[in-house]
Amino acid sequence: MNRERIRELTAMLKDSRADELEVREGDLRVRLRKQTAVLAVAEAGPIAAATNCPECNGEQVAPPEQDNFVQVKSQLVGLFHRGRRPGVEPLAQAGDKVSAGQLLGTIEALRNFTDVTSPVDGTIVQVIAEDGQPVQYGDPLMAIQPSV
Repeated sequence: MNRERIRELTAMLKDSRADELEVREGDLRVRLRKQTAVLAVAEAGPIAAATNCPECNGEQVAPPEQDNFVQVKSQLVGLFHRGRRPGVEPLAQAGDKVSAGQLLGTIEALRNFTDVTSPVDGTIVQVIAEDGQPVQYGDPLMAIQPSV
């Protein structure tokens, strides 16, 4: 593998939504990784930075405090999708009543989709992660007000 091939791979990764690219050619293996703002946020603490709220006309909104709500957190590293697949109708919106175990979205990792489900019965008060956003272990995806 020559320098030009590595430059091509670097450009390919930069232009994609993936955070990591691994290529094997013969006995050689190259792994490239992006550092994204999401990684910095995940290391800074358990609550994500302010996000765009579609229901709030694009205003920046901080996620709800952890004390009052149950946060649905990512159990994988991958891309969060609000629907069953990229680009489809969201499964849950802010204001929706949900049941424990209800499907809320998916996380795509290596073209496999893993279900994201509600841990409690309640009402979704905020969708924190955007559709297609890269997420890490423990990143908050949604906040739910548990039913009393």
